[in-house]
Amino acid sequence: MKNRIRFIGIICLSLLFNSALAQNSEIYQFSLEDALEYAFKHHPDLLNAMADEERAMAQRNEVRGIGLPQINASFDLNDYVNLPTSLIPAQFLDPNAQEGEFLPVQFGTKYSATANVTANQLLFSGDYIVALQSSGTYIQLAEKSTIKTKSDLALNVAKAYYGFLINQEQLTLINSNVERLKRLRDETQSLYDQGFAEKIDLDRLKVSYNNLVVQQTNIRKMMALGYANLKFQIGMPLETNIVLTDKLDDDLISGLELDNNGFEYTDRIEYQLLQTQQKLANQSLKLDKVGYLPNISVFASVSSQAQGNELFGPSMDWFPIGLVGASVSLPVFDGLQRKFKIQQSKIDLMKLENTIKNTRRGIDLELESALVTLENSLANVESQQENIKLAQSVVETVIKKYQLGTGSSIEVTEAEADLKEAQTNYYSALYEAIVAKLQYQKAKGTLID
Repeated sequence: MKNRIRFIGIICLSLLFNSALAQNSEIYQFSLEDALEYAFKHHPDLLNAMADEERAMAQRNEVRGIGLPQINASFDLNDYVNLPTSLIPAQFLDPNAQEGEFLPVQFGTKYSATANVTANQLLFSGDYIVALQSSGTYIQLAEKSTIKTKSDLALNVAKAYYGFLINQEQLTLINSNVERLKRLRDETQSLYDQGFAEKIDLDRLKVSYNNLVVQQTNIRKMMALGYANLKFQIGMPLETNIVLTDKLDDDLISGLELDNNGFEYTDRIEYQLLQTQQKLANQSLKLDKVGYLPNISVFASVSSQAQGNELFGPSMDWFPIGLVGASVSLPVFDGLQRKFKIQQSKIDLMKLENTIKNTRRGIDLELESALVTLENSLANVESQQENIKLAQSVVETVIKKYQLGTGSSIEVTEAEADLKEAQTNYYSALYEAIVAKLQYQKAKGTLID
C-alpha cells in the first residue's frame, strides 16, 4: 500500500514538472506586426507614457475640484480644569471697598462645545480659469508624448526584427558556403593522399575553410545577441522563446513614394509636441497676467455652541449661530513681482518660438537627407544583387575547372572570398536600405498610424 502511494506521488510530481517545463518552453510565433503589438502592450517606456496620460487626467480633475463647493465640518470640546480668573474692582460688589482694590472672580462653565459646518464657493478667479485650460493642454501633451514614445519604439523594434532576419539569412548562406568548401577540401585531401594534388593547394583550402567556420561562429553569436535584443525591445522576458515568421524579400523596400511633396510639419509628432508646449507657454503668460484680477467667493457657516457644568447633561443647552458672506481680494502692490514674472514668461515664449523655427529647418534637412540615403541604399541593393549573381557564377566555373584539373586552388579561394564578400555586402546593403526606409517614414511622420 505504501509503495502504491509513493508511486502515485511520483507520477503526480512528474506531471507537475512536465507541465511547468511545457509552460517555460512555450514558443511565440511573431510577425513584425505581432512583435509591435506585443511591444505596445508590454514595453515599460510605453506603459509609463500611458500612465502619464492617466496622471494628467487626474491632475485636471484635481484642478477642476477647486471650482466646486468646499465644505468642511469641525467639532470642538473644551474641559476647563481650572476656570479662567478675572479681576474686577472690589467696589462693584462692596461700595465700601477702597479704590484700586480688585477681587478675583471666575466666570463660565466647566464644559463648552462647538459644532461647525462651513461652505465656500469660488465665483471668479482668473488663476482658476487659466489653470483649468492648462490642465487640458497637459493632457494633450501627455497624449502626444505617448505617440512619440510609440513611434520611437516601433523604429527600434523593426530594426531589431529585421537585423535578426538579416543575420539569419547570412548564417544560412555561410552554412551553404561551409558545406561547399568542406566538400572541396575533402576532395582535395583525397587527391593529395593519392598524389594528384599539391599540399599548398590543400593548405589554402583548409585556411579558407577555417576562416569561414570562424565567421560562421561569429554570426551565430551575433544572432544570439540580436535574439536577446529583440526580446528586450518588445518588453519580453529574455528566457521566452520566439520564432520570427516574416521573410526577407524585395517587398520590404519596394512600393515607396520617394517624394516629399505634400509633407506638412504637423505630420511630425515632434513638431506637434513643440506646438503644444508653445500653447502651454502662452497659457503660462496668461496666468501671470490674470493675477491682477480680483478673486471673488461666497461663504456660509452654520454652527452651534453649548456650555454647562455637566458634560452633555440636560443643563447643557445648544445655541445656533449662522452667517453668510462674500469675499473679494484684489492685489494692489506686490513689489513689481508679477511684472517681472510676465517678462520672464515672454522670454520663455520667445525662446520656444526660436526652437520651433530651428526645428522646421532641422526637419527639412532630415527629410532631404533621409530621401537621399534611401535612394542610395536602394541603388546599392540592386548593385549588390548583381554582384552576388556574378560571384556565384564565377565560383561555379572555378570549381568545375579545379575539379577538371585546369584550375588552381588559388582561383577557388579567391572566388569563394569574393562570393562571401558579395553576400556580406548584399545583406549589409539590404539592412541599410530597410533602416533607411524606416528612417524616411519616420522623417515624414508616417512610421505609425
